Amino acid sequence: MTGKTRITIRLDDEVLGWFRAQVHAAGGGNYQSLINLALRQHIDRSTDSLEQTLRRVLREELRSGSARPASRARAKRDILQRKVVNR
Repeated sequence: MTGKTRITIRLDDEVLGWFRAQVHAAGGGNYQSLINLALRQHIDRSTDSLEQTLRRVLREELRSGSARPASRARAKRDILQRKVVNR
């Protein structure tokens, strides 16, 4: 695993349960990857300007209304990403 470090972290049971449930609802995946994605998105967005945030939201909304995912795996990832963003 290049660029990743194994750690031990204590999370609230409810937080861990939520991430596991999201992966289960999407039909599988890795809850640890979903947690990593949520942390990355938080970091990326904590430095976004209001304009950048509005542009991102508009792009996501336009995309979700007209585009169809090319594969089941992409569809799962898109669902998980939207749920993380919306929380």
